[in-house]
Amino acid sequence: MSEIEQPEVVKQPEPIWAIVANVREEMPVGPGMQEMRRGTKKFNAGAKIYFIGVDWTDFEWRIGVVGHYRGKKGYITDVLFPWYVTNWRVELIYSPHLTRLLARGQHIGGNWRKWEADSSSESKAKAEQLAKVLSDYSDEYHAKRLARRAAFKEEQEKDQSEGLENP
Repeated sequence: MSEIEQPEVVKQPEPIWAIVANVREEMPVGPGMQEMRRGTKKFNAGAKIYFIGVDWTDFEWRIGVVGHYRGKKGYITDVLFPWYVTNWRVELIYSPHLTRLLARGQHIGGNWRKWEADSSSESKAKAEQLAKVLSDYSDEYHAKRLARRAAFKEEQEKDQSEGLENP
């Protein structure tokens, strides 16, 4: 008698806690923040992205993220400014592919960062704390960018009205 071969059971990786956010619907860009852009070059407005790591070494923060590319199917990694992102939160990630991408990491500002977490309550607490910091910083900086945009528009209107009064 021959033995019947049993198929190998593929073990699913354990889910991990991750920081998740969305790309802002509209962002002021360009000189004087005059132009409003929907999304980024690589991500649509409202796209769900997964946080990998942050680089604080420069004068401006940069974050590594994983998300669906605007033009193709599948995930890509990219580096964004935090004010491009809103609605920071913590979710349990079950996708093996996403788990691998987050664990693999991303080169951010001269440093290699990767998301190190598991399904424990300690990982969730750490992720929630970092999500709060990122949320506060990105919302504050986005508000500053909108204020600069309004000030620039006001200055332009003032210059135009003065130009009309003094021919």
